[in-house]
Amino acid sequence: MEYNPCMIEIIESETFRRWRRNLNRDAALRINARFGRVALGNFGDVKPVREGLSEFRIDYGPGY
Repeated sequence: MEYNPCMIEIIESETFRRWRRNLNRDAALRINARFGRVALGNFGDVKPVREGLSEFRIDYGPGY
C-alpha cells in the first residue's frame, strides 16, 4: 500500500478481535473492508451516540 499522510490509524481492542473472529466470513470481510475505507478517511454511515462517541453502521445481516 502506498503511504498516504492522511491515513487514519485504527487500533483494535482484544475484545473486538475476539468478537470479529466469531463472525461469519461474509460479515468479517465487510467489516474489514469498512475499516480499510475508514483508514483512508471515508467514514461512511456514522451515527452519533453521545458527546465524543459515534458508531459506524454497516447495513448487512443483523446490522453490524
